[in-house]
Amino acid sequence: MKMRWCWGALAAATLMLGGVQAARSQAGEGAQQCLDPSEHLQKLYDEIQATPEQQAQIRQLFEPLFQDVRNLREKRLAAHDTLLDMWLMDNPDQGGAHVIAAELSGERAVIAQRMTKAFFQLRDILTPEQRQMLAESSRQRMREFACPGDTGGDDDSQP
Repeated sequence: MKMRWCWGALAAATLMLGGVQAARSQAGEGAQQCLDPSEHLQKLYDEIQATPEQQAQIRQLFEPLFQDVRNLREKRLAAHDTLLDMWLMDNPDQGGAHVIAAELSGERAVIAQRMTKAFFQLRDILTPEQRQMLAESSRQRMREFACPGDTGGDDDSQP
C-alpha cells in the first residue's frame, strides 16, 4: 500500500509538472527545452475543455508553483556545476557534495508535496467527467514515457 501511495504521489507531481519528457521529445533528442508553464496550462485547458472560470482558478493555483519549480531548476543547475567543479578537484569535499545533494532533495520533496496538494485542489475545480479525461490522458502519458521494465507501481513486492 505504501508503495502505491508513493507511486501515486509521483504520478500526481509528474502530471502537474506537465510532461517535461514530452516537451523534450517533441523538441528533439537530448534537447534541453521545456514548455513554458502557460503552454502546459493551455494544453490542460484544451484537454479537459475547461471553462474560463476554471482556467482562472487553475492558473491561480499553479502559477506560484511553476515559479518555484523554475527557481529549483535554476538552483539545481548551479548545484550541478558546483558538484562537477568539486568532482574535478584533487581532494574533493565529499561531505560538502552530500550536503548539496541533501538540500536539493529536500527542496524537491517540498515542491512534490505542494504539487500533490495542488493536484487534489485541482480535483475540486474539475467536474467528474473532466477528472476522468485527465486521469486517462495521464495514464496514457505515463505508459508512453515509461522505461522498459517499469511496472507503474502495481507490484508491491518491489522495493
